[in-house]
Amino acid sequence: LKARVMKGSWRQMQTITRSLNRAMLEDALDDYLDRLRFERGLALNTLKAYQHDIAAYLSFDTSLHEYSDPVRIRKWLAERSSSNLSTKTQARGLVSLRGFFSFLVSENVLDINPCIHIDLPKHEMRIPKSLSLSEVEALINAPDIATARGVRDRTMLEVLYATGLRVSELVSLRIENLHLEQGYLLEHPCQNELCNNNIKYHSLTIH
Repeated sequence: LKARVMKGSWRQMQTITRSLNRAMLEDALDDYLDRLRFERGLALNTLKAYQHDIAAYLSFDTSLHEYSDPVRIRKWLAERSSSNLSTKTQARGLVSLRGFFSFLVSENVLDINPCIHIDLPKHEMRIPKSLSLSEVEALINAPDIATARGVRDRTMLEVLYATGLRVSELVSLRIENLHLEQGYLLEHPCQNELCNNNIKYHSLTIH
């Protein structure tokens, strides 16, 4: 992306024609990217992604609708959805258009952003991959318990497996959180005395 002087010729063209044509929008896109780069300081890779998305939309062939028509935008999004793009990439395309049309609204080229009532595609929910029993056993048995560090690591792994604690919760445990005779530990979501979060109880099997 090369820096360019914002001469505003596309603004003058829009004032005369009162319509959005591709050549004018491509010039406006250059100015929009310059604004993102120099005023908002966006990274080059982000700018290239926005440029790619908007250019793809401008080249999308739906001759029955204007560029700012929500119907055209929805058709473009539908085509991207059917082309096996990830939902993240699809969402970025809509975000790119939203930003570009917002820019055109701020420049008084459009009265309203045509994307405001178009929802982002929902991200697919991926089920976390779990370890098999043999993998868990191999992980727990990996530390060398002949060393002090190995005993520590083995203990930490067993506590994580037995209680479901997060690593951040495990490393923040204190001695007073452990009740070995009773076979449980208390997990304090925060150690601040003013914290009102509920205390969680985790049972432990003591060997």
